Amino acid sequence: MTIIVCFVLIVGFYSVYLFSEFNYIVEELEINEKIENEFFLQDFGDKNKIFIVGSSHIRPLDPQYIEKELSEKNLDFQVFNLSIMGDTPLKRIKSIEKIASTKPELVLYGVGFRDFSKIENLKPDALDFFPTKSSDKILPDIREILMDEFQLEDYYSKKFGMLKSPKYYSFSLIQNLGQNNKNVKEVSNREFSYHLPFNNHASSKTTIPISELENRVNSDSWTNFDENNVNFKKLIEIAKILQKENIPLVIFSTPHSKPFLEIIPKDDLRSFQQKFNNLVHDFNIPTHHFYDSYQDLDIWADPTHVISDEKGTIYNQDIIKLIMKMI
Repeated sequence: MTIIVCFVLIVGFYSVYLFSEFNYIVEELEINEKIENEFFLQDFGDKNKIFIVGSSHIRPLDPQYIEKELSEKNLDFQVFNLSIMGDTPLKRIKSIEKIASTKPELVLYGVGFRDFSKIENLKPDALDFFPTKSSDKILPDIREILMDEFQLEDYYSKKFGMLKSPKYYSFSLIQNLGQNNKNVKEVSNREFSYHLPFNNHASSKTTIPISELENRVNSDSWTNFDENNVNFKKLIEIAKILQKENIPLVIFSTPHSKPFLEIIPKDDLRSFQQKFNNLVHDFNIPTHHFYDSYQDLDIWADPTHVISDEKGTIYNQDIIKLIMKMI
């Protein structure tokens, strides 16, 4: 009897938590879609546009600084940093038609190692609950459906982890009940700028010593390279959409610190580089590597993010050089 009561309580708590999470996700998506629509439907005037696209890895790039530097070189462009925290090609493809509709002169897309790592290796290993695609490839892959249609890969561990570890997630959901209402208010009250329209995250201006970076990096920080990663497939789809509209695209690897790079197996690093080579040879997409450009510099906010103050200006300057190569 005690076991049944405990089970009912756990299921009840979990149901409330899932409902709360669902409402939060829906409301956040609605807010983000409204912001996106307002941005892409605006009148940009006669100036040519450059969009820098990616996750928080490109957040330190200052579009106004880049625009000013280009202007001083007699290059008249509006520059926009369209970074979104947790962005992946899988998510970005949902808005790529909107980006293409504005006819930018150039799109720069920054991707990192995590974009090509194995989703199922995230901890806790919640996705193992779901069956993988059968060998005859008739049945659908429920993991890919959840990622592709509902964009829930960032929520897998929280939402489905209980199916593998009920005790841990029961305590977690009790701790987090009510937190999402606060999160929704924070999302709805976010402040945005014209050049940084989708800013849903802050960029640090405080450097962290290498020794502390090393402490923050462990074997779980890298989850192995996945040759069949869905994000790479979506990146190709994005490129084809832009190419169809005759919009120039350059894909660059985002900076990573030395402690992070040191945990990546050499075979995975070669595979990552090969993927970039394939973009050039198979799809005629220009690429550039920044992943190891600043690994030894004292400009890190964490193992995979450059700071956004004067020390990090080198990142902006290198992006300017890349832009000038492309236009």
